[in-house]
Amino acid sequence: GDAALRSDSVTGRYPIWAGYGNVTTNVYSKGAVILNSFRHVLKEDFFPSITEYLKHNEYQNVESKDLLEAINKTYNNRHNSNEDFKWMFDQWIRKAGYPEFEVKYDYNENVKEVILNVKQVQKIDSLTPVFRLPLLVRLKNSKEDKIQDLQISGVDETFRIGLNSKPDMVEFDYGNNFLDKTSFDKSFSDWKTQYYKSENAMWFLISLSPLL
Repeated sequence: GDAALRSDSVTGRYPIWAGYGNVTTNVYSKGAVILNSFRHVLKEDFFPSITEYLKHNEYQNVESKDLLEAINKTYNNRHNSNEDFKWMFDQWIRKAGYPEFEVKYDYNENVKEVILNVKQVQKIDSLTPVFRLPLLVRLKNSKEDKIQDLQISGVDETFRIGLNSKPDMVEFDYGNNFLDKTSFDKSFSDWKTQYYKSENAMWFLISLSPLL
């Protein structure tokens, strides 16, 4: 993930895919991170989709659309639905850049809710879009440990998440499932709790790195 962020900052914003048969300098550093993001989005449908892709494209030249077709076919057959994951390929492969978030939260004691504000502040243009992300947030206090799925899709969004008492820590993009930069405006005590209570010390350092 760090290599992909450095590649964008040093060599400029480029998509992974730049036309038929062409890939850019971001293909290796960014590609692995994006594949992990696809796994998070698709969940239990990821590996069956990869199996479908490999089965029907063995010994052939392939494009990103072949993987998209395999994902759509697998997902829709398994769920009897009509989903199209073109949006996922458009923003991560055919476009460039990554989401940059400014995040802050407050707690409303009267209604027992965490009010989480999320802004996308990356330069939005023809190259870099407003990103769509099914992103996880973890909220923890002495009695609750809650993981909430947020459907991010706008420039400035506010989410209300029920919690019986004020959180001791809130982790944004819990699990580090997406390539992003996040500036999280929260108290020192929250960062301290995250350091001591998060199971993964590396995850804490990833979360903290934009502040360093």
